[in-house]
Amino acid sequence: VNFNDQAQATAFYRQFVKPKAEDWLTLVRYNSMLSSPNTHLVNTSSNFQGTGLVAPVEKTVLGGIDWMRSKATGTDRRYYAGEGVEYAKGYYSNLKNASENFTKVMRGESLSGNPDIRQLPLTTKKGLARTTEHVLNYPMRLLEGMDQFFSTLTQGGVERSLTYRQGKGIKVGNIESQAQQEAANRLFRGDVGGKDQGTLLRAIDQVTNLVFRARSNENPIVRTIATFTFPFVKTPMNVVKQMVEYSPAGILTLHGAKFKQEQLAKALMGAGVALGASQLLSSDRLT
Repeated sequence: VNFNDQAQATAFYRQFVKPKAEDWLTLVRYNSMLSSPNTHLVNTSSNFQGTGLVAPVEKTVLGGIDWMRSKATGTDRRYYAGEGVEYAKGYYSNLKNASENFTKVMRGESLSGNPDIRQLPLTTKKGLARTTEHVLNYPMRLLEGMDQFFSTLTQGGVERSLTYRQGKGIKVGNIESQAQQEAANRLFRGDVGGKDQGTLLRAIDQVTNLVFRARSNENPIVRTIATFTFPFVKTPMNVVKQMVEYSPAGILTLHGAKFKQEQLAKALMGAGVALGASQLLSSDRLT
């Protein structure tokens, strides 16, 4: 069985685990929550903002910070401002692959990668049930399709920026793996409890783990209440962490972080935005 192929994986799994009424209820419930056009507009715009606009600026700022660190300490460079431009080139030149991956998701040929709504299809054979599921599942597929679209663009950008850094003589490790990880992080799909995170972000992840434990509690009352109260967990908590990182409070994420310069670049960008917003507020130009 090719478990990367949705049709094969589903057929294999459904031999042993048949869909229940609860599974159909979950399908209707989640797609109902995700059916608003505003949901998809916000998802698409935030994905583009984080991956197409913020990312190249962040990499440019990071290169500038590293240049100053290198000059002040007399040590070798680790990042370059040119990575921002290279990221943008790789990002926007990967539109064809991104469109193809979007199409695969919409056709039902690709497994969902969203940590909050990941599930195998309920049906395997053509018929009324399969058609019904296909119609009911459209909002989730569209959301996943757009995420895969921007994930592919991001991976193209990261791979090109890392290749540029490598060309400067810096060891970068597995480029493909790093590109996939960064794409996941920028699309709010990062793993909980990452070892590279600082103390503050790991503390936030402890709250996430408490919710996960409640959702899988042996007590059916606790489990049901938690599941219906927190239908989405990992995505919103990753949004919270990024809100902290890209703000003046982002300076607090440096403690215990493996990549302190990257965290500093995010905090400086957030502080700059906060400063601009405060000036607009103080002059009555923002409500």
